[in-house]
Amino acid sequence: MRAALVSGNGSVRLALDTTILIDALRGSEEVLEYLDDLPQRPYISAITVDEVVVGMRPEEEERTLEMLTWPLVIPVRATEAELSGRWRREHARRGVSLDPQDTLIAACAYTARATLLTANVRDFPQDELIVQSWPPG
Repeated sequence: MRAALVSGNGSVRLALDTTILIDALRGSEEVLEYLDDLPQRPYISAITVDEVVVGMRPEEEERTLEMLTWPLVIPVRATEAELSGRWRREHARRGVSLDPQDTLIAACAYTARATLLTANVRDFPQDELIVQSWPPG
């Protein structure tokens, strides 16, 4: 198993997958307590912002947009797009199709040197990526 990346203050730098934010928005006490206990603000990908806004219910808009101001947003630049494309090409050669949004989220976490926290570990098979399963355990 790959070791988690650690920041200068000794804590793990986390990037949250969309599933984690959705659970928080839907009021999961377990997720909210976990996020509240983090020693530093987590990261999210700009793709995660897109996915959350697309699935946002009208009555959730204010709370959702407020929540999206808390994490640090990793932009999708040419670096992340190229890495995502490389991963998709490498996996396609092995007969594995990867979702473009997931590979962009993975690329953002990777370039930010962050561990990706997700409930969908199987969606992130990239060897270079450090993934932590939710719930942690």
